[in-house]
Amino acid sequence: MRAARAFVFAALVCSCTHDYDALTGRSGTGGGAGASQGGAAGVGGMGGSDEPRCDGGAVPVCPTGGFRCTPCDSAGRGGTGNPAGRGGAAGGSAGTGGTGNTAGTGGAGNAAGRGGAGNVAGTGGVGNAAGRGGAGNVAGTGGAGNTAGAGGTGGSTPLCPSGQIMCTGGACIPASGDGTIAHCGGCNACPTGATACVNGTCGCSVAGQMFCGTACVDVNTSNTHCGGCNRPCASNSSCVNGTCMPTNACGAVFATTSAGFVTAPAAGGKCWHGHAYAGGDPGSAITPANFSSCGTPCVLRMSGTVGPSTQANNFAGVAFLGFNVGQDVGSSANTTITPTGTSLTVTFTATTGSQPLRVALLTPSTSWCYQITGPSPVTIPYTMFNTACWDPATGTAYSKQPFDTIQMIVPGGPASTPINVTLVSLKEN
Repeated sequence: MRAARAFVFAALVCSCTHDYDALTGRSGTGGGAGASQGGAAGVGGMGGSDEPRCDGGAVPVCPTGGFRCTPCDSAGRGGTGNPAGRGGAAGGSAGTGGTGNTAGTGGAGNAAGRGGAGNVAGTGGVGNAAGRGGAGNVAGTGGAGNTAGAGGTGGSTPLCPSGQIMCTGGACIPASGDGTIAHCGGCNACPTGATACVNGTCGCSVAGQMFCGTACVDVNTSNTHCGGCNRPCASNSSCVNGTCMPTNACGAVFATTSAGFVTAPAAGGKCWHGHAYAGGDPGSAITPANFSSCGTPCVLRMSGTVGPSTQANNFAGVAFLGFNVGQDVGSSANTTITPTGTSLTVTFTATTGSQPLRVALLTPSTSWCYQITGPSPVTIPYTMFNTACWDPATGTAYSKQPFDTIQMIVPGGPASTPINVTLVSLKEN
């Protein structure tokens, strides 16, 4: 009886030892973590087979008169893995973690198959946890979305070295400016007309000039800014060495304005005054013709070539440098003056080759000259002037007749001669 029961029990059992993995299903493999894109979808768990595997997998055949084993119920299929969440874009929002797989349901009477493992959530911002995978029969919980990464902190404002300030455009300069008209005394540029920045103040680069309004002017000769900005001279006066003086008045010394206007002290407090000029006969080439743009300081100099003076051209060759003595500023009229002193003192420099240098007193119709034989300066008594200074015995001596201009003259020779003559000063004694 015991043997019969044992057989029946064995028939029931029938060595149907089921493969547990087949009944439960294999776990799905989670998707890889997202980088810039989500990882591959997780593979769902493998479902159980329709038939039980007995004694190593063969379908059981029970002994004669026994029971066939009840077919093993099919294991539930594992859920399909969800696509992995996308990783956060570079510098942007973090990726969303994948949703966990739904767990598979096991066959009746058997343990449920395991759900696929949850996908690993895409890695987003630093410090965010990955999404959880599905647990057992409970649906896997998807990874929580990553919090967006914080934006980068803006760069700090660049700083200048200690003691410097930043000007428009980003230039760093000393707080007191960089000594240029672009940053004079700080970041501000000088106004139009300024040509230099001097000790943090907009000014002029030429000595003797001042910055007045919108221009650099010579305050020694400017009739509008005489001796300083906005100090105009009256209509009957001119600016001489920074002082407004009547046009018939002189300073203590010989002077020439930047426009070539000469003032020469004369005896008895009188003043000889007029515009300077230079020139020669048609066969000579002398510059300049006038000194209207002489500049500061104005140097009364003629240079060039004096043409030949021969019998063939009626001894025409001559070069001259002079100034009027009875002319007001801005006027073309020139009147004569009558000297009251005894002599003239002339200071000069000259290169005339083999040709002589002369000083002459002239009217439109007559001239009296003196031929210089000594070095500069030279003092010439009026009695030494003669209408034929190259041969005084044939001429007439000067006796203080009125004249209207004074010249330094270089007569021509047998051939053209290079010359260079400067009138430094002239004074009546």
